[in-house]
Amino acid sequence: MKRASVIFTVVAIFLIFYQTSFAGNEKGYDLNGDWDAVYDSGGYGAYEDVVRITQKENQFVGIYLIKGDNLVGKNEEKIRGKINGDVIDEVFFNDIKDGATMDLHWAPSQAEIRQDGNEIVIIRLWKEKGATTTRTLSLKRK
Repeated sequence: MKRASVIFTVVAIFLIFYQTSFAGNEKGYDLNGDWDAVYDSGGYGAYEDVVRITQKENQFVGIYLIKGDNLVGKNEEKIRGKINGDVIDEVFFNDIKDGATMDLHWAPSQAEIRQDGNEIVIIRLWKEKGATTTRTLSLKRK
């Protein structure tokens, strides 16, 4: 009986340690708020604005607040994605699907969170007619 209670105590201590050690990592960064944004359209100009990110659990969306860029206007979504702890698992930004028709779509991109969650760099490679253009959306917490 004494041995069972010792084992139970050790397991309980381990579970408490495990929860406190790793539970905080699951929550990760809170991206909610207004971010200074620079959208470099890869040779077609750079646009500055403010993007308001709204995060619910692990999903987030970002809308332009001031004027937008040559593709997406004020109060329209520019980015959306999913965050897992301190890593953005997937991210898309509203970008050109077809250069001839200028149709938009949610373009798969890559993102990196920097400066302890105060900067996000989103990069999309756009390939058209054998050429590759890098489009970058840089966000810095206001």
